[in-house]
Amino acid sequence: MGPEEFRFDFTHFAPLSANELDDVERTVNEAVVRDIELKFHLMALEEAKRYGAIAHFEEEYRGKERVRVVEVPGVSVELCGGCHVRRTGEIGLFLILAEEGVAAGTRRIRAVVGLKAWEHIRKLRWWVKKAAGLLEVPEKDLVGGVERKLLEIQELRAQIKRLEEERALSMADALVSRAEEINGIKLLGAVVEGGPEQAKRLVDTLAERLGRCAVILGTEKEGRAVLIAKVVGAPLSAGDLVRAAAEAVGGKGGGRPSFAQGGGPNADKLPDAIAKALYEARTVLVKNRRM
Repeated sequence: MGPEEFRFDFTHFAPLSANELDDVERTVNEAVVRDIELKFHLMALEEAKRYGAIAHFEEEYRGKERVRVVEVPGVSVELCGGCHVRRTGEIGLFLILAEEGVAAGTRRIRAVVGLKAWEHIRKLRWWVKKAAGLLEVPEKDLVGGVERKLLEIQELRAQIKRLEEERALSMADALVSRAEEINGIKLLGAVVEGGPEQAKRLVDTLAERLGRCAVILGTEKEGRAVLIAKVVGAPLSAGDLVRAAAEAVGGKGGGRPSFAQGGGPNADKLPDAIAKALYEARTVLVKNRRM
């Protein structure tokens, strides 16, 4: 707090709306422009209340012989012990920075005035100019420019998602033919590109196409190995397959019998990890066939 910034606490049980904050700013700035001379009174609390003074936190004034009343004629009459200007015009521009809750039923307005308010607006104007330049639109069209850019981004994200889905289908076509079958269960493992999200979509697609199967895929994210496994209708555990593979990449993993994931720091060991998981699956399936 200081000569050019302040906070004001008041009783209210909900945040002020944007329109209400605008009304507060306008009311204060209108009083500032009128350059009203303030009046100060010292009187007993009850007398002050009869005079029309508002005590936002009356308990602070109880027990005092006399209280200080600050009056802005035609605007407000309040109890206050703080320092005040002699005329409202001395305040200069009034600008609300924030309105926030500080306790149950208590709200707070933080604001700046004078040159500090002007400096804040100057910075905002600079950012508006900068943003308009980046979007290549006039400043008055900035909001429309941002909305159009957001729409473009949404459309591009939708296109990327469609392309990723198409890529996953294409990769699935190529991988399905590589599956081996043991005792009616199809096994498939591979190292794929595209990162974890792409691998998750791909493992679902492959499992759907293969039927009773165990699929384990390895991929890379930021230099680390990521492993994803899915088991459908097979006497295998996806968690066990991922744990076996994760050892090869220096990490760990686990999950449900039907789906699991893990990883480790050694992405260059992904082929070994997939091979280890497939060996684990073959061993279990062959053992079950002999039983």
